[in-house]
Amino acid sequence: MLEDISAIEAIEQSATSAWSRSHIEDEIRHPGGIALVIRQEHEGLVGWCCSRLLPPDAELLKITILPEFRNSGCGSSLLVEVMKQCLQNGCESLFLEVRKTNYQALSFYRKHGFLQIGLRKDYYGNPLEDGLILKKFLTY
Repeated sequence: MLEDISAIEAIEQSATSAWSRSHIEDEIRHPGGIALVIRQEHEGLVGWCCSRLLPPDAELLKITILPEFRNSGCGSSLLVEVMKQCLQNGCESLFLEVRKTNYQALSFYRKHGFLQIGLRKDYYGNPLEDGLILKKFLTY
């Protein structure tokens, strides 16, 4: 996975809340985490995600897909695999935060069974914005 850092960093530049290279590296190396990438034939790496395992819960920290591959199933594939690995590691639920106005992401997560359980006032910067806390109970 560390060999993919440059490609992941390039993908992050397409995100509203892009992570720095050092932040990406820290998460990939984190012992209690899951980091995954998705590749498309002839295209290379087109997306990635990472989560932290905190049994009985897990937190999805990041999922980013290149804009031209959004709505192609890549994000769903990553999310399903993360949920599967969370279950295998003893987690019963998966949490995440999302910008209040990120309607595309909200629709995506709701499609996958996430429900809003809270709000974090002014959680995001650049621009300052509330974060919605979403949760999904994991099942086989």
